[in-house]
Parts: sequence; C-alpha cells; structure tokens
Amino acid sequence: MRTMLPLVLLLGCPAPEPDDSGDPLVETVDVDTTRARAVRVSMALRGTRPTASELDRIDADPTELDALVDAWLQDPAFGETIRHLHADALLVRKPGALPALGPLTGRSNVEISTSFIEEPLALVERVVMEDRPYTEIVTADWTMADEIGEQMFDGLDREAGSGFQPATFTDGRPAAGLLSTNGLWVRHESNGQNYHRARANAISDALLCTDFLERDVPITGDVDLSDPAVVADALNTQDECVACHQSLDPLASHFFVVRNRLAPFQVQNAYAADCEGRGAASCYPIAMYNPRGETAWERVGLRAPGYFGLASDNLGTLGQQIADDPRFAQCTVRRFVSYFTQTPAAEVPLQTIAPLQARFEDSGFDARDLVRAIVTDPSFLDAEAEDGPGLLAARPFQLAASIEALTGFRYVVNIDGERCRQTGNNCIGDLDMVYDDAFGFRAMAGGIDGFRVTRPTWTTTPTKSLFLAALAEEAAGHVVDTDFAAPAASRRLLDEVEPDTTDEDMIRAQLVALHRRLFGEALEADDVQIDEAYALFEAALTLRSGRPDPAVDAWKVTLTGLLQDPRMLLY
Repeated sequence: MRTMLPLVLLLGCPAPEPDDSGDPLVETVDVDTTRARAVRVSMALRGTRPTASELDRIDADPTELDALVDAWLQDPAFGETIRHLHADALLVRKPGALPALGPLTGRSNVEISTSFIEEPLALVERVVMEDRPYTEIVTADWTMADEIGEQMFDGLDREAGSGFQPATFTDGRPAAGLLSTNGLWVRHESNGQNYHRARANAISDALLCTDFLERDVPITGDVDLSDPAVVADALNTQDECVACHQSLDPLASHFFVVRNRLAPFQVQNAYAADCEGRGAASCYPIAMYNPRGETAWERVGLRAPGYFGLASDNLGTLGQQIADDPRFAQCTVRRFVSYFTQTPAAEVPLQTIAPLQARFEDSGFDARDLVRAIVTDPSFLDAEAEDGPGLLAARPFQLAASIEALTGFRYVVNIDGERCRQTGNNCIGDLDMVYDDAFGFRAMAGGIDGFRVTRPTWTTTPTKSLFLAALAEEAAGHVVDTDFAAPAASRRLLDEVEPDTTDEDMIRAQLVALHRRLFGEALEADDVQIDEAYALFEAALTLRSGRPDPAVDAWKVTLTGLLQDPRMLLY
C-alpha cells in the first residue's frame, strides 16, 4: 500500500524544518481556518460535523486535523459514504420490493428491498474499508448477503452473523465482483428484445464512464423499429447502428447466463400456482444464474462475448478486462472527484484526473488514499479557493446524519405497522423518510431515486429548504425533550441550562456552545449572531409566557431556527 502523504504536502505549502520529536510535518494554520476545514472534510467523509471532542483537539492544536482525517477515513460512517457514492454511479436504489411470500412472509417491503438493493454497495464498501485493491469490485469471488438475501436467492453460502456478511456462490457463476451480484441484476433487468444491452450499457457507463446512449450517432429513420427482423438486420449492416453495437452487443452477450428479469408479479403468480410448473422458478429461493445460457446469444444473432475488440469468455473474464483497462482507473477517479466536489463527471478536467489516476494506480488501487488526496487538496479544503468547487450543498443523507448525530433524531415513520406485525404481507414497515421517494423526501431533498431521477441536485432549492425545515422542527422537539429528561452530563446539546433557566448570561453561554457544536464557530457571548439567536429565544419565551414550561418551548423554537440555518445546508 502506498504511504499516505502528510497534509502539508497535499496542500502544496512549504514544509517546516524537521525536528527531533518524530511528529509528522503538518502545516500549521490558525484555529478558525482549521476548524472550518474540519467541518468541510468531516461532512464530506462521514456526512456529519466534527464532534465536540474533535473540535477541542483542533482548538488545542490545529495540526491535529491531519490525524483526524486519517481517523475519519477509518470511521464506519465513511463506509456509508462509499455506499452512497456508488449508489449514484450504479443506480441500484430503485424504488420497489419483491413480495413477502414463502420464507419471506412477515418481512416488510423495506427489509426485502434493502436486502438486494444494498448487496453490490455492501460489496464495494467492504473492498474499500478493508483496504483491498479497488479492482476487486469487479474480480471478487464473493458477495455480501443478509439473512433475507440468503432466503431470497439460490446459490449462496453465507457466513454466520446478522446483517450483511460475506457469502460465496455455489451455483458456478464466475468471480466478477459486483458484476455477479443478484442485486445488480435485479435492478438492471433485460426486457423483451433488449437482450441485456441495457445491462451492458449500465456497466460500461458506471465503470468506464462510457455511455453508449451519449454517442453522437446520426439516425436515418428508414428502419422499421416495429419489425424485430428488420432491426436485427440493421444492427449488423447499417453503419450508424454498427458504430455502437459492434462494441455494445459483445458486452451484452456476457449476460445471457443471467435471468432476464425478476418482477413482483412473477413471484406472486408463482405462489398463486403453489410453486408448480414453469412458474416455480419464481418461488424463493430464486436462481438468478443459469450456465446453460452461455451460448444463448447465438440464437438471437448477437455477436460473441467480447470486450471492445478483445475476446472474452464469461463474466469473470469481463471483470478482469475491466480491471485491467486504464479507463476503469480514470473513470473511478472521475466519479470520486465528481462526488466529493459536486462537479458533473463529464466536467471534471483531465488535468485534475491525471495526477490522481497515477497516484491511484501506484498505490495498488487504494480507494481510501484516493479519497484522502481529493479532500485534502487545497482547492477542496477552503470553500473560497478560486480553483475549487466553492460551497457544497449537503446531500439528503448528510443532512439526516448530521441532525441525528447532533440530536439523536432519525426521521423514521412506521407505515402499516400492525399489518407488518401480523402478516408482513406486502406491508411497508419502518420507513426512513430521507431514503424513500414513494412516501419520503430523498429526491425532493436533492438525491436520486435511481430510476426517474438519476442525477443529484447540487444546489440549494426550495424543496431542499422545506425538507430541512421539517427535519429541523422534528429534531428540535426531540432533542429538547430528551435532553431535559436526562442529567446535564449526558445531554447532547442543552448542557448549560435547565428547563427553567431564563438568566440571559446562561442562555447566551448555551447559544455560544450551540454555535460551536453546530457550525464549528467560536463566538463571544456578545457576538451579533448570539444577539440574534438570543432575540429569537426571548421572543419565543415572551410568546409562551404564562404557559407551562415556556423556556422549554423557547428552546424548541430557537433550535428549530438554528438547525435550518443555511450553514446546516451548506459546508
């Protein structure tokens, strides 16, 4: 593994002379600047703001940022960020679930959909968090599966334990990392006479940044698209068709060993027929891999499996060819830079990609080292850097994670709860409103649904602000009630006051602590921001005067305002 560079080298600043202490050489900057950088990097890596103890470390010694970055890269929350990054690229978090029938009776829609949707993302997370070469995401001879996945799909040998655990395939499918995962196949299905071309393009786009749909190909309009025979002939004879399909179709031919699609109605019909006859193949556990399909491409007139002009045997060969392709390393860098700097992937300049790609390859494809280089670059560290991305807008999961870390509140709603407890038959269950689109707010808050909305929103929008306002109000009420029900030493935010505290100096001291914890800003008690926050508290206190616990209500109003401050939305 390549040795990580100290922060000073990544910043491109003059390094101080070495001393005899053996400490790493880290750029010394003022506390306020370092604190702002810490907020930005912590949000990028973990989706949360620095903790109070982390801010204390920086206040005591600004050079501690270097060690904190390394610690944050080891944090399980960074693994969640890796999942979100790859969910954007692979588009696997499409709404929908398979029926809770047979061995899955009693399971909610949320549990079932999470099981297969998160499989390829959990695989990538393990590769990155265990410092495996990133190329293993397309060459691994294992996958990740939870208890439901083990019951849902045939051919899995899963390690013991709860939640997602490593699993191997027992059905003979080639070792191809996420290319062999059931979750990726369920999401990217093949309908009618598409013959797996959509799957092939999804892989090419996600892993090589080569989207066949974006090619500038002139269409003559003289092909009868309603006649399959005419279309098939055109794909092999007309120049404008051959231009794409001579590369796309050999990629698609790899996937004839995969079940075309797995739709809810297929499972429902299979169980309605008591899992007998041809439909029995749609009863759990379902076989998604069929080695007899290896030559099925011949029957429909497609080209033999291949990789952009190179011969290829199967999915295992395809995965290794992708891993060996320089476009894979370049695309990885492009997507990582795009994600962390919130720049459209196509607009990431080559002069940014080239040195990072060289570093990535030289490190043995160390994804953690790549991310460190991105978030500690001077153009990223300082929001006002001329050549940087500027202020970044928090994604839905970052807003939710930040609010939960600060207040303990998670926006979960139980739908059909009683029916879930009784039968589990197609009930929704515990729904995280941040991660759902049918009932929740993910796309409205700037995220994607993996199907209709496939690109995140990287600007502030009215719906983002409305979502944050709703989240802030719920979280404020939760943390005030829970904090005042606990001893001061174990509270999350309100540890300087009590439910009946109205003394101005004590209120201002609490507001100073809140600004430091929420925004990473060290303010004096007479700062104008504290004046404004105190004015809000005082107005709410006056409004509730004469009612039970007016100070408690005033803190709910004040925290609602602070938690929807633009500084919570931007970092």
